[in-house]
Amino acid sequence: MAWQGEVFARRLAVLMAERGIESKQLAQDADLSYPQVRRLLRGRTTRPSTAELRAVAGAVGVPLEVLLGEQEATLPGSAEERDVARLAAVEERLARVEAIAVRLEQRLLAAGLAPPP
Repeated sequence: MAWQGEVFARRLAVLMAERGIESKQLAQDADLSYPQVRRLLRGRTTRPSTAELRAVAGAVGVPLEVLLGEQEATLPGSAEERDVARLAAVEERLARVEAIAVRLEQRLLAAGLAPPP
């Protein structure tokens, strides 16, 4: 399925409004910059990463498939659905942090420095 930024933006805006989430709060919760969130909300991001999209979905508490229009959801969604989506977003962020830590350790070893204990 081709990226449909405007469709995504509309769905995201509706979910945010229903949940009372502001753009700055979404940026913080999704661990994205405010300009990134604004571009998503305006439908101006041409190729967002899957990690970014999952983080946004988790921050608004829905599965990514709902934002992409691949799955319908009863809005505003159950508390359990929101918790599951948020957990998935946290796990995605944790995986990114772990990958960064591995790369940093590799660079330290390549430079002849011992990694911190």
